[in-house]
Amino acid sequence: MKFTIDGSPVWFHGISGDVYSLQKWTSTSLKSDGGGGYIHPIYGGQINAPQIRSSTEQHQNFWIVSPSGHEREMSDANIRCRERQRVTLIWGASEGVEDGKYLLFYNHNTDSLTFYDDAFNGKSSFKDLNASASESHMSIIIWTLAIPTLGISLLFFIPLIIKMARRLAPITQKYRLFTQELLKNPDFISSIS
Repeated sequence: MKFTIDGSPVWFHGISGDVYSLQKWTSTSLKSDGGGGYIHPIYGGQINAPQIRSSTEQHQNFWIVSPSGHEREMSDANIRCRERQRVTLIWGASEGVEDGKYLLFYNHNTDSLTFYDDAFNGKSSFKDLNASASESHMSIIIWTLAIPTLGISLLFFIPLIIKMARRLAPITQKYRLFTQELLKNPDFISSIS
């Protein structure tokens, strides 16, 4: 559905239905760095043991199936849900942007709401969020390059970060509140069910 927020045309879409085919698994990867060395027969030397690191990732995959038969696959969502729970997923973007980002996931059974933070940061698919973020990033780059000493640049750098956070916070909050209100909009919910 199309809407206008503070004069900016935007669209939101989603799916509301039940969770099916829920799969969860863990993967572990190992990485080895360093090690080796050399021992000379006369001068000696040293052999270092390799450093082995492991990292574990949680994975999740499921389908949201609406009562009308629409389906949407969620991969690596890492969202708390169980098989056959009722959920709503909403995504959107500025008008003219073809592919929107996921904005929120609501589990009706647990009454839990999850916002996708990357949808509201500098990588956003909403134009005025991108403008605010890019202007602030450019200011930070200019000040960092213009002030050669670290001590003086920090005096300017910290206020710019605070200014950027204050500028993005109301915009982010505005979009979060709007998408949250969409959950209460019967026309919107019926269009995605």
